[in-house]
Amino acid sequence: DNQMNQPVVIEKIKASCGCLQVDYPREPIQSGQKGKVKVVLNLNRLRGHFRKSLLVYFNYTRPVLLSIIGEIDTNSSYTPKITSEKTNVIINP
Repeated sequence: DNQMNQPVVIEKIKASCGCLQVDYPREPIQSGQKGKVKVVLNLNRLRGHFRKSLLVYFNYTRPVLLSIIGEIDTNSSYTPKITSEKTNVIINP
């Protein structure tokens, strides 16, 4: 949520590794509005517990660190199972 009195722009996002692909809105996020960051995590080389991070840079505030924490269930007979935390970031002055 953008709780500032002016639009906020996500200038860039740095991922902790190449296993994360990120897409984010390039247009300003207006006051009172929300912007979504889409993250795709490549699971090919991950096993067990993992922690990945994203550093989100904005035009008016300090960077925000987002973490993706999960567990790959390697005992599964179909596809890896991920449990992760959902994060909301509130931008305010």
